[in-house]
Parts: sequence; C-alpha cells; structure tokens
Amino acid sequence: ITGFVVSLSLSFRSSTAYERYSEGRKYWAALVQASHVLGRVFWIHSTHRPSQDTREMLLKKLSCMNLVVAFAVSLKHTLRFEPYTAYPDLQHLVGHLDAFAKEATEAEPEAAFANVGKRGFFRDVASYLGVSFVVSNPRKTLKKASRPLGNLPLEILNHIAAAIDMLIASDQLRVPIQQTLAYNNLSVLNDVLTGT
Repeated sequence: ITGFVVSLSLSFRSSTAYERYSEGRKYWAALVQASHVLGRVFWIHSTHRPSQDTREMLLKKLSCMNLVVAFAVSLKHTLRFEPYTAYPDLQHLVGHLDAFAKEATEAEPEAAFANVGKRGFFRDVASYLGVSFVVSNPRKTLKKASRPLGNLPLEILNHIAAAIDMLIASDQLRVPIQQTLAYNNLSVLNDVLTGT
C-alpha cells in the first residue's frame, strides 16, 4: 500500500509540473508572437508624415520598440520578485518612464540589491550542494519596501497603449485592420501578464 501511495503522489506531482511547464510555454509563445506583431506595427506599418522630421519619427519608432522589449524584461524581473528598475538589463529601457518602481529605486537605491552578497560560508556550501531551504526568500524585498513599488509591466503596457493612441491620433496608423491588430496584441500582452 505504501508503494501505491508513493507512486500516486509522484504521478500527481509529475503531471502538475508538466501542466505548469505547458502553461509557461503557452504564455511564452504568446509573448513572443505579440511582441513580433507589435514590433511590425510600430516599425513597418506606422507611416511617415511629410510635416514630421525623419529623425523624430525614427526616435518615436525606436521608443515604441524599446517599450515592447521593456515589457518582456520587466515581466521577467516581476516573476523573479525583483520589483525595482536598477537592473542592468532593464535600467536603460525604463529609465525615462514615470513609474512607481523607478521612484522607489531612486528613493532607496540600496534596496534593489539588498539580498545580493549577504551570504556566509555555510550558505555558500549548502547552496552549492543544492539544499533548497537555504535560498533567500525573494518576496522579502517586496515585504521590506517602504515605498509603493507598483506593477512595472502594467505601467509599461499603459505606455504602449498611449503610444498606439498617439500613432492613431496623429494619423500615422491609418488602416483600421492595423489599429485592431495593435490593440488585440496589446490585449494579448495583458493576458500574458495576468496569466503568469
């Protein structure tokens, strides 16, 4: 009977792990596809107005593309419970945005890396051996925050929506199917954010 119970629990654990992996792959594929489509909409389908400077238009396109990349990178950091913006792969993408995480990072720059480097000999040995309970709780940074951290991926989605609205209002995205494509893929990015 003990063997049956153990095999049943291992089977359940294995199927649960595969289900989580499958969900993650589904959201990753949706993130990649929506990012590609939004990149094409921003880079290819937004037209040039004769009254606008070419350098200014190119800068707006690059800013929109950087917002899409910033969403993916900030989602990665959010899933790792890293709520600040002082990370090397994220700082140059969102340094100009007005966000709660940026304000918290500027107010407490040492809080972003509070858990880095505080390790002793026994923790190093145990982590080398793969003992899971010695790993520091990543949620500790969220709990110790003294300022509101916000939801950086959601704030970036807001900036992407404002960029799409700006393209449509300035008549740079004229074709209705392209407008629908942009808003639908923005909705897909929101679904990825809420699903992860």
